Amino acid sequence: FSLPLARRGHEVLAVEENAAAVRDGVASLRLNEDLRGSCRFVAERAEVAARRLRDEGRAFPSAVVDPPRDGCPPGLLEALLGGLAAE
Repeated sequence: FSLPLARRGHEVLAVEENAAAVRDGVASLRLNEDLRGSCRFVAERAEVAARRLRDEGRAFPSAVVDPPRDGCPPGLLEALLGGLAAE
């Protein structure tokens, strides 16, 4: 989701627990140099990142969530919709 969103002009912070997926994202950025300033990858659990970003006072106009089959971890949606002001 990250690179297509960045290509459409959005600033993207991609949070992914899987370190290999983050490495793949960073490698994709190397192949798409024009997106380097608008897309960033972070290896962290989504709920931990959401709480940290909320505590830092960050806000995001929207969020794209691609949870595993068992659903979003507890607190993630609350942090996204409440603390980070995502729609």
